[in-house]
Amino acid sequence: MPNRIIKESICTSDSIDSLSLEAERLFYRLLVNCDDYGTFDARIPIIKNRCFPLKSSDITDNQLVSWLRELEEQKVIFFYFNDDKNYLKFTTWENHQQIRARRRKNPDPSDENSNMISLDIMCNHLISDAPVIQSNPIQSNPNPIQSESNPTPRVTALDVAFEDFWNSYPKKIGKQSTLKAFHKVKAEIRPLLIPAVERQKKSEQWTRDNGQYIPNPTTWINRGSWDDELGGARVSVGTVKNGGDSSGLRGTDGKASATSGEWNGYKLNY
Repeated sequence: MPNRIIKESICTSDSIDSLSLEAERLFYRLLVNCDDYGTFDARIPIIKNRCFPLKSSDITDNQLVSWLRELEEQKVIFFYFNDDKNYLKFTTWENHQQIRARRRKNPDPSDENSNMISLDIMCNHLISDAPVIQSNPIQSNPNPIQSESNPTPRVTALDVAFEDFWNSYPKKIGKQSTLKAFHKVKAEIRPLLIPAVERQKKSEQWTRDNGQYIPNPTTWINRGSWDDELGGARVSVGTVKNGGDSSGLRGTDGKASATSGEWNGYKLNY
């Protein structure tokens, strides 16, 4: 593992100063464990055992999640997933570290199969993703109801992308039929959906008579209404900077944005 660079300016960094002592300690330990591109496996058991090998039994999962949340809130790191695996990345890694390795250990967050995700969405399934090796069959399955024949549902990239769209759309009717329609949307089109919804929310048609004329979400998708011009500029595929399935992109105000090149305020290097 190459040595990492820590500049003296870290002592006067507002982001680092806003962290608790525990979160700052995690920051330094993640710094020396991540790969040469500033990425690391985001599963809680992996982070705990790699960053705190001598203290893992003294740190609870909830504590670690709270420290990670501090780092996320201060935009020190952001989370993404690729091929149903979770990763984290230091936001300004390229500004402070030298990249020596020619090959990545982890997927690039700007890869077309990568999707940005918040810690709050991840934390429900982060812990369950790590392998557990135990010889005691009772310990290895503490919940007998959740057996191999009844596994915990996995959250996929498409599931998260749909939930983002569903939460953004103002009319909550026919979720299952909307899900089926959403699955049929081409990957290169999905980044346009949320920005189009956010734009059309402000149109006269959607705001008139308490939203009476807002179409059902299934209908909206099936007729390709992300291309409708309701008083706003049309969004084209070319405005999505990373060119992939960027349905998880957010602007600095937390809203979806296909043109900002940011996610929750994070400056991403595409």
